[in-house]
Amino acid sequence: MEKGMTLLEVILALFIFLLLLTGAIGFFQLTFNLQADINGNCDVQQNCRFILEQMSRDLQRAEGLVQIMDGGKRLNLEFKDQYTKHQISYYYQAVNKEVIRDDNGSSSPITDGTIIIPAFEKRNSKLIKIKLTVYPLQPSSINLSSLVVEGKVCLRNGWL
Repeated sequence: MEKGMTLLEVILALFIFLLLLTGAIGFFQLTFNLQADINGNCDVQQNCRFILEQMSRDLQRAEGLVQIMDGGKRLNLEFKDQYTKHQISYYYQAVNKEVIRDDNGSSSPITDGTIIIPAFEKRNSKLIKIKLTVYPLQPSSINLSSLVVEGKVCLRNGWL
């Protein structure tokens, strides 16, 4: 009886080992990609919650005119203090694909490059519904075509 392995046995063992190693690496790569996609989606949801919170805060502070315009795509708020009044508007700018917060002509985007389209709806004299629809910029391994985040805000003074 011979001691040792033949060349064919070594090649076969090496082939089986490489096959198992390739499967394990593929599994780990899939797991890491999935984790990155989930983390990215969590970031998008967090950004939506931030935007929703900022809009809600402004809506609750509004003291004057509250208008929904352009078929629910633009929200105008009026603020008054003892001496002046100013307006804040929220709208989607399709050219740059950004949600804009315009504070008396000083406009700035409040999104981070993710396509988020706001929609505003009057529910009754004191309630407004905000709906943010998010479209992913890059395809992911999670089959996500869009994400919708909604919130309802009670107005302090109602509609004027």
